[in-house]
This record gives sequence, structure tokens and C-alpha cells, in this order.
Amino acid sequence: MFIITTMLNIRLHNLRARKIAFCFCFLCASVALQANTNTELFHLTQIVDEINRLTTLIDRAEQARDPNKRLQFQYDWLRKDLRRVVQGIEDYVTEYNLTPRQFDELNGAYAR
Repeated sequence: MFIITTMLNIRLHNLRARKIAFCFCFLCASVALQANTNTELFHLTQIVDEINRLTTLIDRAEQARDPNKRLQFQYDWLRKDLRRVVQGIEDYVTEYNLTPRQFDELNGAYAR
């Protein structure tokens, strides 16, 4: 019984991470399809809102994790990367800085 419960927890954990990644990718892809500037800005704002809502799912997934697992998902790294994405979108929407900038790479590897 313990083995079955553990396997279900692992699958649910992976499912949550996949849902988060899918939502993020879907939202980013939807921006590329918009040509109208006003529509683009509207959708970019929606992306920021959706990413902010994802934090609730991230918190739930983190609370449900098994602290005894050898391989742990790095929720702090995910949050940091999402904050960086949100900041980039907000800078673009508000035209915070029009000069070209270089950004740090996203971590992308959330298992340790």
C-alpha cells in the first residue's frame, strides 16, 4: 500500500510541475501570435496576472512535496525565474527602459 501511495504522490507531483510549465509556455506562445500593439499589451498584462496566479499552485505543490525524497524540486528557483519574466514583461509594457539590455539566463533546471 505504501508503494502505491508513494507512486501516486510522485505522479501528482510531476503532473503539477507539468501543468505549471504548460501554462507558462502556452501563455508565452500566445503573445507571439498577436500583431496589434494594444492587443499585445493587453495579453502581456494577462500573462503577468496568470503568472501571479501560478504562485498559488506553486505554493500548494511545495507544501505537498515529500521532504524525504532524494531529488527535490527547487521551488525558489522557479519563483525567481517567474519574477524575472514578470519584471521583463512589466518593463516592456511600461516602456521602463528603451535601451537594449542583457538579461541573465533563466535557471531552467529545477531539480537538485
